[in-house]
Amino acid sequence: MYERFFAALSNIENAAGDVPLAFLIIPDEYRVNDELWQAVVEKNDLPLQRDLPQVKIREWAGAGDRDIVDLLPLLLAEEPLPDGQRHLYHLRDSHFNARGNAIAGRALAKLIEAKLTEEKKPGVAIETPGGASSSRSNDLPQSVPAPEPSPGDQATQIMIQFGTVVADMGLDGSKVFDESLLNHPKGEILSAIVTILNGDIAADQKAFCQGGCGSARFLPAGAGEGGVAIDSMRSDQHTWRSVVEAEMQHNSQEVTSRTQGR
Repeated sequence: MYERFFAALSNIENAAGDVPLAFLIIPDEYRVNDELWQAVVEKNDLPLQRDLPQVKIREWAGAGDRDIVDLLPLLLAEEPLPDGQRHLYHLRDSHFNARGNAIAGRALAKLIEAKLTEEKKPGVAIETPGGASSSRSNDLPQSVPAPEPSPGDQATQIMIQFGTVVADMGLDGSKVFDESLLNHPKGEILSAIVTILNGDIAADQKAFCQGGCGSARFLPAGAGEGGVAIDSMRSDQHTWRSVVEAEMQHNSQEVTSRTQGR
């Protein structure tokens, strides 16, 4: 059942040619979330192996001296939050949230650092983060560094990602969600709004940023990924609505003070 899959990977290798290539194994959430995995096991009569795809890919990679990064053991090693969940994926979404992306980013950075800094010698195996060894003797070509993105470009990307998260949640003002679901800390989002507003932008872009300032208030800390009703009570006997209103006032004042004269 893996023949077509490995054939597709081989096609990628052939297309890459002499370009250095590595494979990142990204598991679906049900292999990382203990409760989801247990639910899958309980619904199947046959014995299941949690890391079977990873085992198959590692075997294939090892046979061809390929570099891989297997994220499953790294994700499973992440300490759960106080509620017992690791919270590495977006809610009802197969994509990593900021916590999951951070783990993947560190693993990739480790592999790239090894490739760029270790001196390779013919016949000497180099252990990669994914557990597969490489015996390639050719050094990596020195590439020209890509230009650093401008502050405006960085701010735009932050707002695009923020807009995607908000759209996936379907915020309608009736519920609040936990800020841990965001790809970036709120301080970075507000700074991105300020950067964009201080630039020469069209009216629709300005409206989008100002709307983002309003949307951010519906993601306070401690609300929980599943969301809670905005008029429900917190443990401090205040409603979530009061928190939202206070944060909106703070965000508006912060943005206004940093965009004076625009």
